Amino acid sequence: PLSLHDALPISYIFKSYSTGNVNSTSSNVGGLIGQLYNTNARVYDSFSHSDVYGNQDVGGLIGYSTSSPYVYRSYSKGYVNGTYAGGSVGYRVSGNFYDVYWDNQTSNRSNGCGRGTCPAAIRGNTTDNMKLQDTFDNWDFVYTWGITYELNDGYPYLIWQGFLSPPGTLCVLDTDCSTNRSEERRVGKECRSRWS
Repeated sequence: PLSLHDALPISYIFKSYSTGNVNSTSSNVGGLIGQLYNTNARVYDSFSHSDVYGNQDVGGLIGYSTSSPYVYRSYSKGYVNGTYAGGSVGYRVSGNFYDVYWDNQTSNRSNGCGRGTCPAAIRGNTTDNMKLQDTFDNWDFVYTWGITYELNDGYPYLIWQGFLSPPGTLCVLDTDCSTNRSEERRVGKECRSRWS
């Protein structure tokens, strides 16, 4: 996980993700970001599937947030364990969050933040709802995100990850001449929509 702090003039995390396990005996431990304390920090369209284990201030997405950074359209689903553990953020001192989600079943956390005030824009959902496109308000499921039950364990994934259609799936390519884009249409089995 990363640490973005005031020593950096401006910091962006854009269309990024993490998987695996994060284990620490320290504090401020997150699935994607350990410490987020930079007024100019921006996190866009990112996710963590990491299981996170730490001592204190442990979050599925971010361990520690202060100095009013901005986080947009991101989610976490990993198991979270530690003192002051939150499904999304371990300790939110400050920070601006927009359309951020966590799985309140797989994380084993009913609270979005371990401590500090947790804004309403950090929302917990069941595993089933986390696998539905309609859950994610203001997310771009054309150019940025994709979602289908057989890819990324059914959770949203980033289009740039380049998932291919499952083996044995028959897909046809339709072209939308008005936008000069092509899309795989479903024929028979499920087929991922992908613009090219």
